[in-house]
Amino acid sequence: MKKIIVLLCLCACFMLMNGCLTAERYSFTFDYDTGRAEMIYHNIRSQSDEEKDNGVAKDWEYLKELIVDTKPAYDPDVVEEITKELFEEHGVLSGRRITRIKCPKCFPSKAAILSMLFDDKEWRFEIINDELFLFISASKQIVSANAKIVKTKSNQILIWPKDAKKFEFVVREADKSVGESLLPYYQKEKNVLKRTNDK
Repeated sequence: MKKIIVLLCLCACFMLMNGCLTAERYSFTFDYDTGRAEMIYHNIRSQSDEEKDNGVAKDWEYLKELIVDTKPAYDPDVVEEITKELFEEHGVLSGRRITRIKCPKCFPSKAAILSMLFDDKEWRFEIINDELFLFISASKQIVSANAKIVKTKSNQILIWPKDAKKFEFVVREADKSVGESLLPYYQKEKNVLKRTNDK
């Protein structure tokens, strides 16, 4: 089957991977039958030093750019972007992205789809004896998952059976007290940001 080539993944979405932004928890759900994937970053925070070049404010501006950017993060023939937004929940700032894989069955495997969405070495998906494995570093905390969980000293493994159609997990990424919350920035500008994003 012809290999499907896509552009950057979700992990480049709100991009908590730029070294200055972190999130307390990361939630992911994917429905193989519908192709719908939802990714949520809970409690987005800045790790920058505000006293040095207004670092926290710059992180907020960067986050806003990612949300209002209309350039597709994926090949639009492969992935449809449905929603990309920031929102306040339980007193913290979170981000949500919903996409739809247009033809899940066109991929060589479920692992290929999930590897595309998690284009990062920290998330390794493999098919082993028809079961789907996700290998996660032991440094992360698995909060919940609809998979069998196996833990070793260095790794955590989520295992879904061959016939699984829904994949869900929540992983704790960082202590919620680390860094500065970006919620105050969002509260000041949320109406303007919403109007910009709706255009």
